[in-house]
Amino acid sequence: MNQSCFAPPRMQRGTVLIVALIVLLLLTMLGLSSMRSTTLEERMAGNLRDQNLSFQAAESALREGEDFARLLANRVLLSGATDLASPATWNGNNPTGTYDINTGLNPPLAANPVYHVGPPGFVRIGVGAGEPQYYCIYRVTARGVGLVDTTTTILQSTIGLFEAIDDC
Repeated sequence: MNQSCFAPPRMQRGTVLIVALIVLLLLTMLGLSSMRSTTLEERMAGNLRDQNLSFQAAESALREGEDFARLLANRVLLSGATDLASPATWNGNNPTGTYDINTGLNPPLAANPVYHVGPPGFVRIGVGAGEPQYYCIYRVTARGVGLVDTTTTILQSTIGLFEAIDDC
């Protein structure tokens, strides 16, 4: 008496095939979802890197502009400078100077960072007898661009220099 383990063909209904197809469909959806998530994370990381490069470029131009304002020879030039109308929306036109950062950078930034040093402002210190003393205050604005020109960072600082008023 040899009985077969398999049911006769008329009794099979294909439930294992349907279950296997559903599991395969679920695994495919899971794979597509993880691919989409990975692509999004990659874009976010690239944008963060671009934003960081833009910030570093603006920071380097800001320091260069501050050094420019500290030099006594440049202060004569700055006495005729004009202030920016809107530093937050400055597009980089008519800068006081440019900081060449693209040399040796691979890939290069979309543009070299630029800075603008405004005219001096004066704050009197030490009220009393004798010669008045002043702080010369300069507003420095810098604009940096990342790998694409839509990623921009604008930074601003104010430096005060204790000088005779004729040296400002």
